[in-house]
Amino acid sequence: MSLMLWGGTGSSEIVRALVPGLDGPDMGREAIAHPLAQTLAQATRVLQFADTGDDVAEVQLLLTEFGYFTEPVSGLFDRETRTAVAEFQEDAGLPVNGIVDGETRRALFGEPVSSGGLFSSNIWLSYGDPVLMRGEETGIVAELQAALNEIGLGPIPEDSIYGNQTAAAVREFQRRYGIDAPVLGELDRRTALILSAVVEGRIRPPEAPIELSQGDRGFEVHELQRVLSQTRRPQGDTYFAGSPTGFYGSITEGAVRAYQRDNNLPATGIATERTLERLFAGHRYVVVVPFRPNRSRLGEMNRVRSAIARLDNLPGLRPQALRFYDDRRGPYIDAGWYRQRDEAEARVAALRDRGLMNARVEHFNDLFARMRLSQAELETR
Repeated sequence: MSLMLWGGTGSSEIVRALVPGLDGPDMGREAIAHPLAQTLAQATRVLQFADTGDDVAEVQLLLTEFGYFTEPVSGLFDRETRTAVAEFQEDAGLPVNGIVDGETRRALFGEPVSSGGLFSSNIWLSYGDPVLMRGEETGIVAELQAALNEIGLGPIPEDSIYGNQTAAAVREFQRRYGIDAPVLGELDRRTALILSAVVEGRIRPPEAPIELSQGDRGFEVHELQRVLSQTRRPQGDTYFAGSPTGFYGSITEGAVRAYQRDNNLPATGIATERTLERLFAGHRYVVVVPFRPNRSRLGEMNRVRSAIARLDNLPGLRPQALRFYDDRRGPYIDAGWYRQRDEAEARVAALRDRGLMNARVEHFNDLFARMRLSQAELETR
């Protein structure tokens, strides 16, 4: 459902037509914090499961606009609404409880949470969707560029021109925070929402690029070697001969350097994120092992570590060497990337034979767009 909720004539009539019974004196009141208030009432009560009313319908309308809510707008705070609120809170860097409290309401309705500019508040909500796109030249673009510079995705000239460099920085931001934007590099509302939360300090800044180099060991190196052993050179042989060992030695470095040379990448022998992205392009079927609820994180890590170590012959594998992620699926351990679903399903079957009955296959459009966690961060989840 696409709703005109961001100002303009006649929008309150559209809201009333879409939501039976949504009417009353609040619908016509003047803007308080920004233009959104011209069409939506900003009630103050806490909203939670089983509540009903116009203010619940307003929240559902906004969640629909953000892409979190796909059910009919009913004015009843049902399970689907609670789930949508929780997903919104997760992306906004708020405490996830599925309740529309004051902090969640401010994030939803765009009430500024600081006076530091467009992207340290939610004022951008009044600009439509997408908020900004390539080719625009306006002072708002300069604020976007300043925000991207502030969180370490620059240096970008703050020249008010949404050109290739700005689009590339936005795309990198979207990748690092797992934002499935309609057009990568274009600032949609969800990207702006998460950028605001990062600038405010409610979400941590983007992590450093991933890379592997000589001396590293563990499951990631094993996966690198496995895919290099399946990738053919122009001459017909593969880049890595033999079985994966999980140790990044001179042979692995030489294989990576040869792959980089053949693919017009800087031939350093270091598996940079750019190299890994190229090598793993098309490996969209991921074997994941979710953390079971009400179990110790360390116990779960050791359970998965033991199964992978036995399966991949990595006796020295440490829990810290596993790949931890957290998204709408909840926290999970990544146990392999594959081009073909049947290959991933075979991996799942092998892990289940070793006791990981909750292993399953998930499909990702971009492996490197997921939010990766350190072990310390995982233990706080």
